[in-house]
Amino acid sequence: MSLTKATYSMIDGSPLNVLDYGATGDGTTNDSTAIVAAMTAASAAKKSVFFPAGTYRLLTAIELLSDISFVGEPGSQIFFDPAMTVGTVIGGTARAMYAQNKSNITFENLRFYSSATSVTKPITICFENQTTLNIYNCQFDTFGDATYYAQGIILYGSSKVRIENSRFLDCSGDGAAFSNSCNNLVVTNSEFSDNSDWGLALSIGCYDAIIEGCLFKNNVSTATGADRCRKIAFIGNTMDTNEHGVRVAEFANTAEYNQQITVVGNNITNVGVAGISIENLYSPFGLVSVSGNTITGSSNQGIRVINAANVSVIGNTIHSCAADAILFDALDAGFTTGLSTVIGNAIDTCTYGVHQIETAGTTAPITVVGNRISNASTAETAGISSAAFELIDGSKSTSYINFSRAISFPSAIISSSATAGANAVPANAYTFLPVYIDGVQKKIAVYNV
Repeated sequence: MSLTKATYSMIDGSPLNVLDYGATGDGTTNDSTAIVAAMTAASAAKKSVFFPAGTYRLLTAIELLSDISFVGEPGSQIFFDPAMTVGTVIGGTARAMYAQNKSNITFENLRFYSSATSVTKPITICFENQTTLNIYNCQFDTFGDATYYAQGIILYGSSKVRIENSRFLDCSGDGAAFSNSCNNLVVTNSEFSDNSDWGLALSIGCYDAIIEGCLFKNNVSTATGADRCRKIAFIGNTMDTNEHGVRVAEFANTAEYNQQITVVGNNITNVGVAGISIENLYSPFGLVSVSGNTITGSSNQGIRVINAANVSVIGNTIHSCAADAILFDALDAGFTTGLSTVIGNAIDTCTYGVHQIETAGTTAPITVVGNRISNASTAETAGISSAAFELIDGSKSTSYINFSRAISFPSAIISSSATAGANAVPANAYTFLPVYIDGVQKKIAVYNV
């Protein structure tokens, strides 16, 4: 479409053309004032602002109004000049485009971008206490540099947010971030790639969010995850070449906790630390479910649970880990790690299949049942060689069992290692003796010795 004025007629139901308010879209002129004029008229008339194909340069910050839609077409882009004057400080940073306590804002078919050269300040788009934000078919890229941390967009305390078919690329911070009790969030079919921190971050009290069907690629830190959030679901996403795939962690001990987090059906490849990481859950009732994910290629663990309890790891497929496929680590004092289940996972090529260790924290039982483990170079299942070992494996006759409480069985038939009581334990159990402890059935290997 050619860059001409009055592309749409200004009648009821038709968008207002930003060119009719003095914008040029030539990439050189400062179009900030014209965009504000068009937005003010459109908000009052409950109409959209249309941006014909072109580059709209901003040298002055823009405060967004309620009841406004910015709509473009192929080739429509808004350029945030690194030399621009930024506006209101929100969350400690002056913002280049922002809305506070507003409602009903939509971006559609637009590229929002800045430059990583000649940067003198962070350039970001921010929403605070926003109600109803829709972002469709947009791109946010190249915000910030190595000195100035900037997200593509950041939201505080906002609700009813939907992001669909959009891209967040090449930002010096997160591609997108939600914080301070954002809720009712849906992010779907979008891409978060080549960002210098997280692809998509949710933190500090966010709740009721679904992240589904998105691509996360080449983010320096984490693809996506939750920090002190509840009722968050990461479903069917693709993650390739990130430091972490999904990371559920509490980076501070505050009133908010990670609770009711679901990680299901994601395809995670080529991670630097862990495909899925559950860390530092200060609440013992986190109820994190990790199921049906495929993790291929990790420089360390496939799934790791550190300083966390009440985690279910069920039906995942894990290939080619340089270290443990599934690790439970009671790392720090004050945390309990365990009270968890590891059921029906398929594991191939790792050092340990399922590994439980204790450093300074407290170990609690993990139940390991029905997993298929092959090519484990050190051990298929293993726990610490002390009375605190609580791994319970009922899936194989070649697995050994130990309990932290005293039980009057001969030492030769209960062991977490190949020997006990100076007697060699045979490679295969003669039979299993089912016993009930606190109402829970456990299988004790009995050897024909």
